[in-house]
Amino acid sequence: MTKTIMLDPGHGGRDPGAVNGTRHESADNLRLGLAIRDRLRSAGQDVAMTRDTDVFVGINERSALANRKHADIFVSLHRNAFSDQGANGLETIIGPRATAREKKWADIVQAEMLAVAPMRDRGVKPLNFGVLRDTTMPAMMPEVGFLTNTRDNQLFDDNFEAYADAIARGILKCLGVVPNVPAPGSSPPPAPVPQPPPSQTPPVATPTPQPEPPPRHGINREGGEFLRKRLIDIGRRLAGRIKGGRAT
Repeated sequence: MTKTIMLDPGHGGRDPGAVNGTRHESADNLRLGLAIRDRLRSAGQDVAMTRDTDVFVGINERSALANRKHADIFVSLHRNAFSDQGANGLETIIGPRATAREKKWADIVQAEMLAVAPMRDRGVKPLNFGVLRDTTMPAMMPEVGFLTNTRDNQLFDDNFEAYADAIARGILKCLGVVPNVPAPGSSPPPAPVPQPPPSQTPPVATPTPQPEPPPRHGINREGGEFLRKRLIDIGRRLAGRIKGGRAT
C-alpha cells in the first residue's frame, strides 16, 4: 500500500533556525529529513520534500507544496531552542484545529521517539504554526530535542540513526503500513544454521538370512559311538583267536 508523504526539513538557506555555536538547526533538520526519506522510500512509499538541499523555502510555500502534492501526511522536522539552556526534551506539535486523528498520529510518532533514548517527554502540543494550520492533510512537527541543550545534542548525535528509524516507523504506523524499519533494541532474525550435506557413504548391505542347512543323513553322535565300541570289541575277539591259533 503506497502513500504519499511530504517531509519538511525546517528552515534552510538564509534562515538557519536555532543556532548554538557552529551548529545550525537547519542542517540538523535537513540531515534528519534525508535519512527519513530514504527509509520511507525503502518501504515503498512516495516521498516528497519541501527542500533536499540548504535552500530557503517560505512558510506559505511549504504548506502549498504539500497541498498540491495531495499528500497523505505532512511532517515538518525541527529541533527546539530556548534562552534557558537547561530546557530539554522531545515534543510533537500539531495545529490549532488538529483533529482527533492528528492527535493520535502525533502520539504515535512521539512514542516512537521516546523509545530511542532517555530524553524528557514534553508531550504533544497544539500551536498556531502556519505550516500546520494551512495544510489540508494531517500534519505534525516533531521537535527532536533542544539544540540549545548540551545533553539533548549528545543524545541526538549518538542516536541519530535510531531517531530517523523511529520517526519513519511512526509515520508508517500512522498510515497503516506495516513498518519494515527495526524497532529499538530489536535484533535481526538469526541466520539459518547450514546443514551438512547428506553422507556419500554407500549404505551397508544387510546380509540376507540364509536358510538352515538340512540335517545330515547317516549316523548321529550316539550311533557313531556305538559303532566305534562295536568295532573295538570285534577287533579284540579277532586278536584273541589269532593268538589261540584259531583263525576264522
